[in-house]
This record gives sequence, structure tokens and C-alpha cells, in this order.
Amino acid sequence: MSKISSINPLNVGWLSCALEPNEIDYVWKRVKEKEKSTDTMNHRLAGNISTSKKLEDPDDWFYNNVLVNCCHAYNSLYGNIGGDIPISEKYLPYYMKEWWVNYQYQHEFNPLHDHNGVYSFVIWLNIPIEYDEQNEGNLAT
Repeated sequence: MSKISSINPLNVGWLSCALEPNEIDYVWKRVKEKEKSTDTMNHRLAGNISTSKKLEDPDDWFYNNVLVNCCHAYNSLYGNIGGDIPISEKYLPYYMKEWWVNYQYQHEFNPLHDHNGVYSFVIWLNIPIEYDEQNEGNLAT
């Protein structure tokens, strides 16, 4: 067998954004609309998560008011990672194909995974404990 070596590309970075109260309210409204829905995304989950519900973005409000700004910020910092992907003129510059909410409980997890698309995002809406408490004793000093 020939020599095996690892390749560790540099991370292209990510953004951390604080949503405005009206943006958070919008997301919560979308989540609450789907609480009783049977339109799940469980079949698409990579991890061990009990429930995932598909969300709607009427009139592309969240995309246009939040995600477009994030795409522009990312592009200015790291370059347009989608610039070399051959996509249809119909979808330029970008669009949000789908989004969902995961209801994740103790001992459930989402492993390292990827998505089909150029960009991806996560919003944590309800975290049961504080970051410092959760990571107490886990951080290197």
C-alpha cells in the first residue's frame, strides 16, 4: 500500500450574526405555525433528532431581510464561493430553497454533515443552559 496522509484545508470561515428582535419574532412565528404540522424533514436529517419541521418564508421575507445581507458580508470577507458553480440564471444571485426547525433534546445530536447548496445557516432559538455552564471543565486553559 502506498503512503496514506491527511489533507487539512484551511477553513474558509463563517459569520456570527445577532438577529434583531423583529427578525427573531419572525422566525418564532414561522416555527409556531408548523408546531402541529405533519410536514416533517426527518427523512433528510443526518443525526439523531426526534423531530424536524419544514418552515415557510412567505414573500421571501427572511431571505431578503437577513440572508442576503449575510451573503454579501460573507462574499466581501471570503469571496463568492458560489461564483464558480454553474447555476441557472433563474436562481441568480441566490435563493433559499428550504429551511426547517429541529427540535433537539438531551442526548440527541447532529453530526458533521453538509448540505446541497452554496450557503447554509443555523439559528439557535432556545438553549436550555448557558454556554459557560455547558462547557464548564471542557475548555482547555
